[in-house]
This record gives sequence, C-alpha cells and structure tokens, in this order.
Amino acid sequence: MNKDFYKRYDKFKNNNLPTPYYDKERNVLEYVWFNEEGLNVSDNICWPLESLSNTELYYSFSVGPIGHMHDHEFSNVVRMLYDYPISFNISKDEEEYYSKQELKYLKRIQEYLVSIGLKDIDPNKKVSINRYRNNKMESR
Repeated sequence: MNKDFYKRYDKFKNNNLPTPYYDKERNVLEYVWFNEEGLNVSDNICWPLESLSNTELYYSFSVGPIGHMHDHEFSNVVRMLYDYPISFNISKDEEEYYSKQELKYLKRIQEYLVSIGLKDIDPNKKVSINRYRNNKMESR
C-alpha cells in the first residue's frame, strides 16, 4: 500500500476501536482501526468486531464448480446462492451455522430461482445480461 493510503488514515492511529470514516472523495464508508498488525480498513463492521471479540461469523456451504467453502458474511452466502441456485447446498451438519430464519430465507430464494429456470453461472464464461431478465415475471 502506498504512502497516501496510510496518510488518509493517520488521524485514527490512536484509535484501537473501529472508527467509522466516510471518505467523501471516494464516496465510501469504512471502519478504520489499528492493532498489533497495524492499520486495518474494512467496509464491513463485522470484521473488526470479530477480531475484538475473538469469535467470528461462519457460514459453511458448497456450490457445484467450487465445492465446499465458507464465508463470514451472510450477504456473501446469498450472493453465492444467487450465482449458483442449482448446485448451492447446505448439508444437514452445516445447518448449525445458520439461524432458522436464515435457512428459511435461503430455501425460499433458492426455490424461487430454480422455479424460474435460473441456472448456475459458468465461472469460465462471461455472464450474459439476459440472465437477469425474468420472463416469467413479465407474463403476470
């Protein structure tokens, strides 16, 4: 990282708690904090709080072309479901990482996406903009 990057956050160097910082020039809200590793910047408050609490959010799942994986943000799990509605799977022994509400949400979204014929993306091909046109909604 360059010198300007560090200079942008220099005013936070005495803060050891995540400090919200809205950068007007880049139009982004970030959380900035310093620890024994030095400067940390994230657009998500969960990551810095995980490091403070010595615990983390953990969501385990699998998708066809990638296989078994996990993420630390539920929104990223939803994104994977959206990209891979056919092969997205949470095994029974992985359900413990999710709340009942999250499992219900994922199941209903997956059922809907499969019912309208949305296929898994091919990671080796460019995604067509037509993928995001739901012809079944237009016929309502």
